[in-house]
Amino acid sequence: MTAIPFIGLILAFAVMPIVTPKFWHHHWLGLSLGWIAAGLIFNLIFSQADHYWLHIAEVMIVEYLPFIVVISSLYIIAGGIRLEGKFGGTPLRNSITLAIGGVFASVIGTTAAALIFTRTLIDNNRHRAFTSHIFLFVIVIVGNIGGSLTPVGDPPLLIGYLQGIPFLWFGQNLWPMFLFMMVSLITIFFGVDFLYFRKHPSSLAKTKFRFKTVRIVGWYNLVLLSLVVLSTLLIPSFIPTQSMTIFALAVPLKTVLMVLVVVAITGFSLLVTSRSLYSENRFSYIPLIEVIVLFFGIFATITPVLGLVKSLPLGDIMLSEHRNSYFFWGSGLFSSVLDNSPTFIIFMTLMGQNIGQIIDSLPLILVALCCGTVFMGALTYIGNAPNLLVRNLVEAEKIKMPNFFTYSFYAVALLIPLFILLDWLFL
Repeated sequence: MTAIPFIGLILAFAVMPIVTPKFWHHHWLGLSLGWIAAGLIFNLIFSQADHYWLHIAEVMIVEYLPFIVVISSLYIIAGGIRLEGKFGGTPLRNSITLAIGGVFASVIGTTAAALIFTRTLIDNNRHRAFTSHIFLFVIVIVGNIGGSLTPVGDPPLLIGYLQGIPFLWFGQNLWPMFLFMMVSLITIFFGVDFLYFRKHPSSLAKTKFRFKTVRIVGWYNLVLLSLVVLSTLLIPSFIPTQSMTIFALAVPLKTVLMVLVVVAITGFSLLVTSRSLYSENRFSYIPLIEVIVLFFGIFATITPVLGLVKSLPLGDIMLSEHRNSYFFWGSGLFSSVLDNSPTFIIFMTLMGQNIGQIIDSLPLILVALCCGTVFMGALTYIGNAPNLLVRNLVEAEKIKMPNFFTYSFYAVALLIPLFILLDWLFL
């Protein structure tokens, strides 16, 4: 009973923008707050009131707040960056742009990188007759696969980092899978884009003389993004494990300092970035507000789901057999329909051990979980936030994108064979 609001909230964000987009556009906030309120009320009825409110306050201050502050900071600061300079959308140049975008996704986050590089590829391919396939690969490479090397790259990895996984662990352990997927996908993209490029000869003549020097407008925001990344890395690593009391809760000092520093950096970015640059980037706070509300609801209503998961024997079975593939495919397929962040939390709970024990004794299962949740979020439009963001941005430019089922068909055909190889080679 108490898990119904969590399920309802996730399904609302996952399904309603696809099934009833106009209704969702006008009423998403009210519906979301309704599910969140129902979750709080149900849990209050079926739990001890004092203990429950103390638990919710601790979750929101210690876990949700630093998580959402970092996500918001990356999104806002990246909104003040623009790549200018037409260099013609040839298959080679598009492939290089996608590769750079994939690397940037681990530095500035998949959402921010998807925004920047989608705009760039739209501008540089306006002369071409057919470009929908380009943005399918943007979703896969920049919006998902590319965010696997650091915790700022993708929300589930940031959750893992805030729960105790070392910052550098992700790059040290996930780079072989990242490299395999990136090389494979860029190679496939080059072949597909080359075929479409040759199929429409008019594109060739219009491309030859379009190269101009690329410049980064708002370059100072790249510096500020670097400071955000360094803050999330250095402050938790070097600040003593002391606590301060906030609303009768013992909050780690390093968490408070990290939040304050990241907020200050974001505020400085807003102060120095011109409004015209945000306007040129078609920057909007609406996607960010949706993310803030969604994750508030997830953190507020997921507690009974985690309690249910802990009572299941599945985690013991998976761990006792040391079957990394179960975590890879299980977490991945759940991520493709549920969203990857709650999936990561649920599967971490399935393990039934603390982070230190998992890293020491079962590191490959954690690798499998990270790869599954990050990589397979690309299988559907609802698997990860940047997927729908890219689609909406592209369609606003009058470029036709595949519908939900057609996109999923293409993504499955493209990615599942690569995932089978990845599982066989690395897990």
